[in-house]
Amino acid sequence: MTSKISYSKLIRNEMRQMTWLTAIWGLVFGLLIPFRVLMVMSVAASNADQWPRQRILDIFYAQVGLGRFENFVFILLAGAACALCAFSYLHSAVKLDLYHSLALKRERLFGVRYVSSAMTFGSAYLVSQILAILIGAFYGVLSWQLLFEMAAASLEGILVFLCSYSAVLLSIMLTGKMLTTIFAVGVFAGYIPMIWLLVVGMKSVFLTAKLDSYSVVETEILKCSSPWAFSLSHILAGRIGLTGNIPSLGWMCQLLALAAALTAASLLLYRIRKTEAAGNALAFAKTEGIIKLMLCVPVSIFSALIANELFSSVVWEIIFLLLFGTLSCMIIEFIYRWDIRMVFKKRGYLAANFVIAAVLFFSVRFDVMGYNTYLPAKDELAAMSVQETRFNIHYPEVSKYRSSINYKKAVLDYLETDDFDGLYQLAESGVQNLEKNINGRSTCISLKYHTKSGKEVYRMYPVEEELYLDVMDDLMQNKEFREKYFPVLTWDEEDISKNAIQAGVYMTEILQRRQLFRQGFSDTDEGLEGTRNTVSADDMEDEEIGNIIENEALTERAAYQTDEYVYIDVPVADRERLIEAYCKDLEQASWRDIWLAESYLRFTTDQVSWQTDLYPLKDTFENTLKVLSEIHQSGQSM
Repeated sequence: MTSKISYSKLIRNEMRQMTWLTAIWGLVFGLLIPFRVLMVMSVAASNADQWPRQRILDIFYAQVGLGRFENFVFILLAGAACALCAFSYLHSAVKLDLYHSLALKRERLFGVRYVSSAMTFGSAYLVSQILAILIGAFYGVLSWQLLFEMAAASLEGILVFLCSYSAVLLSIMLTGKMLTTIFAVGVFAGYIPMIWLLVVGMKSVFLTAKLDSYSVVETEILKCSSPWAFSLSHILAGRIGLTGNIPSLGWMCQLLALAAALTAASLLLYRIRKTEAAGNALAFAKTEGIIKLMLCVPVSIFSALIANELFSSVVWEIIFLLLFGTLSCMIIEFIYRWDIRMVFKKRGYLAANFVIAAVLFFSVRFDVMGYNTYLPAKDELAAMSVQETRFNIHYPEVSKYRSSINYKKAVLDYLETDDFDGLYQLAESGVQNLEKNINGRSTCISLKYHTKSGKEVYRMYPVEEELYLDVMDDLMQNKEFREKYFPVLTWDEEDISKNAIQAGVYMTEILQRRQLFRQGFSDTDEGLEGTRNTVSADDMEDEEIGNIIENEALTERAAYQTDEYVYIDVPVADRERLIEAYCKDLEQASWRDIWLAESYLRFTTDQVSWQTDLYPLKDTFENTLKVLSEIHQSGQSM
């Protein structure tokens, strides 16, 4: 009992000494939560006679509770500030001697400082949340659901605070100066994103055959790259409630586990940390070399990458790598010793930094692992697939990936075919083209190799356009592949009914103009004096027809037009016959015709604008253009 009383007295004494910190948090969160809510609700109350009750409720819910990003930012900052204020004595040899001379074990001293400084935040934050609830009750906005969400928001805020607090505390334990502590916090927060950016840059510059510059795994790693990133990664996750997304119990447990792990690591370091470490850059001398290499090697690689972009010269890459690697080592050594005479004290790390950075950079620079030139033997393959991004077509089987970075790979998985003789020829050409300039026109394609052993490899290559068109012309003879590539060929009545259809007809094609003109545009024009009665479209030259169609009076009546396109909305009743005509044309068209199409049919599924498909429409699609002209003529006569 005596032990508990003594411990509580110590905490109260520490909190009295940190009253100023409690006052700061009370002011910050008082303005951020209850004051803001009061101001907003006062305005809402003054308009209560004109606004419906639900609008006032929504205004209140938008200001409190869950999902408030600005609250999270201030909570993270509060965690960092509390840790620095409570344990800054570790950087002063005088203060450290004083605290360690007290009749307290290090564990108890650690606990007292930890709890008391955390309570300066917790008391101010919880009071602010309670005041927000009371304001809601005053305005009649109170329910059990709201109380539950406010409690969940308060608990989540405290756990986020503890994560930030314990992360900064770990940085304090590893360092002996305030300056290096701040540097350590910056490195802790940004090191993994920095490495990720460097890797993405290296891949985009040197691994030119890579399909994507980053993957889902990498984005998940970024979310967990630091306690601060982890705390902010789930703000919008969870079931939607009155005030925001309700965090799951699992998420709360993860925050608690992270805070506990970081706190335990800090306590362990505090127990073995020497008193003499105060005033040194790092508290543990053995970590100096490791940290130096961890920081200097990425700097050296980044400088070599810059040299490659500027000069594309191996000599300059070596010079930049050596120069900036040496400078970064000197700067860090100066921070360690704070003595310019000591920057060359440990020359072995200069050599180690250069060797490690050179091996990592030039192994990617010259593709030592053969990533770009990978080409499995033809008899090892079970299937291949190809895609080019000229057409924006939605594949129902992979719709869940549509907004994902995995969508390209999912489409290639869907388009697999065992008829890959031509595709393998494209792959061979693509690998060769990575090392030379292509003569003539080219296009960039995505390929997938699916080996008989089950290995799946995705690559992107530049290939000659003529070769690509020849291969695709042959491949489109395969009915199964054509129907897979263009899902509209297999649509049923249900698929057609849920798609809004619009045609965009490119008006600079003379044949297209002639056809549309003959199919009814001229019959609906009353602004062309004498044309309809004295001259038929069959008797006119292409140039004359083009001049007539370009007449503003005609195009404004024909459809609403922007630049060189005429847009025609297809009524529900005409969708089925239009699709039937389009499928007939599409089945007969060669890939080369499809590739050269400038016009299109736009399909919007369930009125979702981002889920829009653009199918090619060429002037050779006579059945489709005939139906479109009839639809247009019918619309003009109404």
